[in-house]
Amino acid sequence: MSLTVLFDDRCGKCRRFVALSSALDFAGRLDLIGLSEPRRAREFGHFDLGALNLEMHVIDLRNRVFRGFYAIRRIALEVPLMWPLAALLVLPGASAAGVPIYAWIARTRYSRLGPIQCNIGFRGGKGQARSNTTDSVNAGPGVDSVKPPNGAGGVVPPRAKIVDITPEA
Repeated sequence: MSLTVLFDDRCGKCRRFVALSSALDFAGRLDLIGLSEPRRAREFGHFDLGALNLEMHVIDLRNRVFRGFYAIRRIALEVPLMWPLAALLVLPGASAAGVPIYAWIARTRYSRLGPIQCNIGFRGGKGQARSNTTDSVNAGPGVDSVKPPNGAGGVVPPRAKIVDITPEA
């Protein structure tokens, strides 16, 4: 696995994107972890749950954290069948449009129909998005690294430096 993807598994839009990414990931490069899975709390409990609920997080093998639009772009760069999307997302100015669009989608994903759209059942399994708990990366603006407490680890070893490379807005 090249990327660990932490996503809101209560959200239908998030689950659909992750399911599509997984279906296109023939090389098995994505490790998908829903926020409600016990594994998320066990291995990534040091991540701020509020931030995880706000934006998708991707952690690469170098322990770099990508959030929101940049997480989507990182997934698209990793999965060969998503390279056409990646080509659009790396164009000059793409992030200037992509960041606010992602933020709007994330902000409004529970509106209108409310949580009904996101609380539909979703069976997890190999290569599928799974279900949601709550805790997230304490990597907000001005924070460039997070040290896991009490030896919490997972993909990120207890003494590893997690570097949040998401540009500040």
